[in-house]
Amino acid sequence: MNVFENIKFKILSLVESQKSLPFKSKKKVIYNLPQQRLLYLAQNYFASTPKCGNYQFEFLKDDEMDLLFLLRVYFSMYVEVNNELMTVYEVFPRRFKLIKEVNSQNHRHAPKTFSVNSIMHLSKSVYGTNNYLNGIPLSEDLEVVPGTNIVPSVQINYQYIKPYKT
Repeated sequence: MNVFENIKFKILSLVESQKSLPFKSKKKVIYNLPQQRLLYLAQNYFASTPKCGNYQFEFLKDDEMDLLFLLRVYFSMYVEVNNELMTVYEVFPRRFKLIKEVNSQNHRHAPKTFSVNSIMHLSKSVYGTNNYLNGIPLSEDLEVVPGTNIVPSVQINYQYIKPYKT
């Protein structure tokens, strides 16, 4: 079973269990996908998926946030959106190239300015404060802070990055 067939299977399992899919932040539900909506998404977007490689499909604007929540937050997939075309990566990229400057004006927690074309590495959100609907935790390098096992990272929003292939 490939990754996209697995997603469809898990969505249908959630529908059969008659559970909705809540997203909580600080014990408060901030996003919820009811089981009928999950079934609709499974039937309309995951009925036929590729056997291997990235999955690219057209979507309705009304479904965009639900699909992004499901794929980015619940299934931890890397998703690119270009108008009404969505590309879901089979494998989450490990390195990214900045396509816009990242600074404290457009990313309030950025510790410094990161210039265009900088290469950033996927990292873990050390304190679990990353909002995967908006961006992912990236670091300049994978060096740990001396005396700890922490790699400093900052959330960089999706519209500022592209996967980097060597």
